[in-house]
Amino acid sequence: MVIVDKSLDELLLGIDSPKIVFNQFCYLGNPDSNHSSYFGFKDLRSSIAGVIMGLGGADYSRLIEEVLLNSAGHGNGWDSAKPLQVVIYSGLNGWLLNVTDSGEGFDYKKVISDGIFHNFGVGFEFYKASKLRVSFDNNGRTINLLG
Repeated sequence: MVIVDKSLDELLLGIDSPKIVFNQFCYLGNPDSNHSSYFGFKDLRSSIAGVIMGLGGADYSRLIEEVLLNSAGHGNGWDSAKPLQVVIYSGLNGWLLNVTDSGEGFDYKKVISDGIFHNFGVGFEFYKASKLRVSFDNNGRTINLLG
């Protein structure tokens, strides 16, 4: 994982001629307490992973699941009335997954400097293992994965 301090617009310039290939608003509750939310997560994760694999990316299903769980849980507080927006862009030089929650955001630089990144930040561990470029935008409400 490489964390890059760039906005969505700057990242899109890097993939050259981006076009939206997936754009969906999602309303997801806690998958541990709501059976239909579990299947909503599973279906959404599979759809996103399928699009990314179709663009030549690896199977990032587990990483995508972690992004969705963090966004719905930490960002939206498991409030199924608050939307997540998921957008996938495809360009000549790669793809970009953009997930935005409706929460207050977080200071990812503080999370990393406090050591959560190394000790128990499951999402960050997945990002690190993926070797993707990662950026946070909108005060931590948006995560961009660039492949």
